[in-house]
Amino acid sequence: MYRAAAALPSDDPAQATLELQRQLEVIAAAGGRLPDWSTLAVDGPLPGSVWRGQAWFEFTATVEGTPAPRR
Repeated sequence: MYRAAAALPSDDPAQATLELQRQLEVIAAAGGRLPDWSTLAVDGPLPGSVWRGQAWFEFTATVEGTPAPRR
């Protein structure tokens, strides 16, 4: 299972999901695997800190990996 986290200036789950998917693709590829998007679970938004007047929201995601095709 692969995990990713992001703090974003928006509480939009769709935006967070795209960002987290990009992270999970890199993490899974580093392990020689592909993300199985059917197992994707995204949690959030959770209120984070306020920095320079901007509220931030925390999201986390997990996904299972499948073997990457051999080349």
